[in-house]
Amino acid sequence: MNVSLTSRLIPLTKAMIDLSRDPALDAKRIDRLKREHGQELATLVIASAALQTKARSKLGNGVWWVTEKSLQQATPWQVARLKANWFDQRPVIDLCCGIAGDAIELARRGSVIGVDRDEVVADMASANLQSIATSQSVEVRCEDVRNTRLSPETAIHIDPDRRSDGKRTTAPDQYLPAWEDVNRMIRSVDSAIIKLAPAARVDLAELTDARRVWISLAGSVREQSILVGEAVEHAGLVGVTRAAYRLSKDSTWKRFVATEEEATAMPIDVYGSLKRRLQPGDWLIDPDASIRAAGLTI
Repeated sequence: MNVSLTSRLIPLTKAMIDLSRDPALDAKRIDRLKREHGQELATLVIASAALQTKARSKLGNGVWWVTEKSLQQATPWQVARLKANWFDQRPVIDLCCGIAGDAIELARRGSVIGVDRDEVVADMASANLQSIATSQSVEVRCEDVRNTRLSPETAIHIDPDRRSDGKRTTAPDQYLPAWEDVNRMIRSVDSAIIKLAPAARVDLAELTDARRVWISLAGSVREQSILVGEAVEHAGLVGVTRAAYRLSKDSTWKRFVATEEEATAMPIDVYGSLKRRLQPGDWLIDPDASIRAAGLTI
């Protein structure tokens, strides 16, 4: 990690806040920022200041170091809080942590280590985590997550990069790290959550205790999560094959589940394909998007 950049972001927080309140920048002010702090820091200050309203909407109340791209990829705080509860108090390594959208909520309930290969993103994550009030152990590392040392005592949250070649993909084998690497990592721990695109198809044959969950926020599906090990128990999904969570903006939620018997009887499989011819009365009018994504309509 570029330690000097991380240490310089925190003192610049006030300047960033002031700039967010008065976003009009003339050439002299821009030149002064670049001259005093360098091109890289000046760019981050300007970008973060302009995005504070969006950042608070997505990450919650606070002051956040972000860029347009990193903010788009960050997990909304409501979704992150829901998933954080599924780890209970176990220490978590948040792989591919980005600007700490998930790690922020993970840190509020226990110790967390964030890992990201992008130095600037890791620096922003470190600054964001330092800005929240928590007595928990918090750390951010800049490294390739495929090289991160893992142990059964530590749980994993991982958000593979779905834009590794610049284009969004739903194919896990094209993620970075690829599904094969993700599979290897999560088999080495007792509890894990993998964040995937809602439409992603994965082979869970080697993960007999895995559960598929779709999460919507304000009517829009935000992600598909794969829960493994203890995370399944903490989410209350033992005996459930898949589930849908409908989140409101205030973070309250409702859960819809299917047991193995119910899932087998459903006319629609988990990918939305018909398993048998539908009959009148076999459908539900306008269900939540997460329910449709989970194939829970009958």
